[in-house]
Amino acid sequence: MIKKQYILLMLVGPVFLGYAMQAAKGQWIPSLLDGYLVLFAFSLAFALLALGHGVEKKSVRKNLGWLKGFDRISLHAFRIILAVSLVLFVFWTLVLWGSYFSFKLDVIDPGIYSSIVYNSSQGQWFYNSWYQINALGEHFSPIMLVFVPLFWIYPSILWLLTAQTAAFAVCPVILFFICKEIIKNEKPAAQVAMATTLLWFAFPSLLNAVKTGFHPSTLSLPLILLGFLALIQNRLKIFWPIMISLLLFKENLALVWISFGLYSFFALKRKTLGMALILLGGLWGIAVVKWVIPFFRGGHWHHTDRLGPTQFIFMKLKYLWLYLFLPLGFLSLVNWRSSLMIWPPILLNLSVQYTKQFQGGYHYDDIIVPLLFLAAICGAASFKNLHDARRLKLSNAKYLFCWFMIPLIGAIYFPAERLIKHFPNETQWAVARELGTVQKLWPENKIHLDHRLRSHVNFRKATESLTMGWQGWKFESGDLIILVPALKGIKPNKYYNFRSYDAAMKSIEDNVGLTFKRVEGPFHYLKIYEAL
Repeated sequence: MIKKQYILLMLVGPVFLGYAMQAAKGQWIPSLLDGYLVLFAFSLAFALLALGHGVEKKSVRKNLGWLKGFDRISLHAFRIILAVSLVLFVFWTLVLWGSYFSFKLDVIDPGIYSSIVYNSSQGQWFYNSWYQINALGEHFSPIMLVFVPLFWIYPSILWLLTAQTAAFAVCPVILFFICKEIIKNEKPAAQVAMATTLLWFAFPSLLNAVKTGFHPSTLSLPLILLGFLALIQNRLKIFWPIMISLLLFKENLALVWISFGLYSFFALKRKTLGMALILLGGLWGIAVVKWVIPFFRGGHWHHTDRLGPTQFIFMKLKYLWLYLFLPLGFLSLVNWRSSLMIWPPILLNLSVQYTKQFQGGYHYDDIIVPLLFLAAICGAASFKNLHDARRLKLSNAKYLFCWFMIPLIGAIYFPAERLIKHFPNETQWAVARELGTVQKLWPENKIHLDHRLRSHVNFRKATESLTMGWQGWKFESGDLIILVPALKGIKPNKYYNFRSYDAAMKSIEDNVGLTFKRVEGPFHYLKIYEAL
């Protein structure tokens, strides 16, 4: 039978935990939900770390022969890392799906790239229906064609959201093998790999990149790590195809060539390879910005106008200190030879006056983060005590268990809380279904609507956002305007300032010089108007 004190602990404990969580947020009202979330995160973290115990080497050898070279500690660590990665992959996938259907996801980039894939699957290669241009003239990301077969099966933005969380979650498994390659002592290598996994799933800039939903450069993270692993193992037949494929994700991936070139030249002392990588990466970076993208755009690429290296100096210093170096305890700077590889993409972000690029809140740090982790692992490997297990402190399993529990609870709690808060309610589900009906009934019409809704109807030739106001937009006969009520998660637009939808439409008609009629149909929440 369950003892009374355990039942009392289960009932009262979450209240105290919730109070602590609310106090940490600056809110002094106890939250039972927060308490139970912490309790859930603690239980799951305990279960995941417990997976490392009781693994027999022979049984693993029998079932996973490719791990036969691992000692017992490495097998324990690998099993935990794999389990944590799978659990957090599921959590973050559900978070992004829930955010999408509750209209809380920043869908600009996911919407743009899903429209590119859809149009390509229909024979309109790389057509961007958000901006009505060739997508290669905005960002050089031909890798998006790999999603075309999936859109032939079923066109959905969810393919992209799932792919990004998979790319994010698989990286700690690759980092495990990198730790084993760089740190030759099995025990500290396993411990550093465990710590790296927990830090990966808690790194603020990286989580912000994942929360944006989708971006091709974020999708490249596993290949960056695999390229580094092939480099340090001197597997050039694998390394070169990986490096070439990186150039298909986005134009800034040329900086990874320069980063690995610096690492090869200074850390590996392979000067010919290093110079080749630096030279080829630099040449491709210049060519894609100066000629390739402008060719597809048919003119000047406006992103080059963002340059401003001397502006916002204090913001950029804060960005370096708080968002890049501090989360890893400045380990990325310990070994100067290895730390050189982090600077090419960092200097790109510091060279612009576009503040979003050095705030750590978007996807702009995605290719920097894996390089920071690689430099941190190299920095940890430079400590002499790390290679002598007898001189390691806090190596006792009980101490390590406690050290790993704390960040793992946070890594689980954050997406779990976000999943609950972003889970769509009944009204949001209904609006999403009505938008699906619009997609089926009017597959060709140009639609003007709130940008948070555009990704639900963007499988067409063109959509426009009403969040920027209707002045200046070109409406044509047959165009649709979709208005929605101020739902939770859908912030009011300018037309919500009017007392009625009719008043809003009257203002639009006065500004664009067209008459609109109300479209009747199976719509309870959406108000649809067609230009005559």
